[in-house]
Amino acid sequence: MALASTNPVYAAAAYQQTGGTTKSAADELQERFMTLLVAQMRNQDPLNPMDNAQLTSQLAQLNTVTGIEKLNETVAMLMGRVRNNETLAGLTAVGRFALVEGEKISLYEGQSAAGFELPEDADSVTVRIYDSAGRMLYEAELGAHDAGLHTFMWDGTTSTGETAVNGNYRFEVIARTGEEEVAVTPLSIGRIDGVVPDQDELTFTIGGMPPTRLSEIKQFL
Repeated sequence: MALASTNPVYAAAAYQQTGGTTKSAADELQERFMTLLVAQMRNQDPLNPMDNAQLTSQLAQLNTVTGIEKLNETVAMLMGRVRNNETLAGLTAVGRFALVEGEKISLYEGQSAAGFELPEDADSVTVRIYDSAGRMLYEAELGAHDAGLHTFMWDGTTSTGETAVNGNYRFEVIARTGEEEVAVTPLSIGRIDGVVPDQDELTFTIGGMPPTRLSEIKQFL
């Protein structure tokens, strides 16, 4: 008979995947398994009954399927708790400043700062600051710097002695060793305003910048 050749484990799993209503995934699977198993045993061919080995095999398959389902539920629960703990830990960084890759420098009441990262030592480092129209307002020689992270300050005074207005500006850093230019990464400084929830990695909102992952922050200040 048709029912005698039906594997209850496969049938129950197929029922889940094709839109059956679920209680909990594992409970629903067990219920469907038992219903189909009873039906299979009632309708089995008397001349060719299900042997113990076949029944044992199907029970083992059920344990495997339900075990994996419960494992997935446990892992999902643990991952949720880890994300919650990371979010709570990230909240302690709110209000601090961070160095992240970028070319923006913000001036407010004669105070601004930014940074840069050198992959190797440089004999000379030059900083240039531009307004929104691309005009260079300020240039300064910072001298030799070792490889690593560095910061610099700007008080808003332009190269012509005028005082720049509050706002956002763009800067660039030129580094050289001898006659060769050294690759340099400009770094903006921003205040951490909050934590973005439900992300794969701890992610912050930093004033005026796109959402920033923890791995993208070069340094907390």
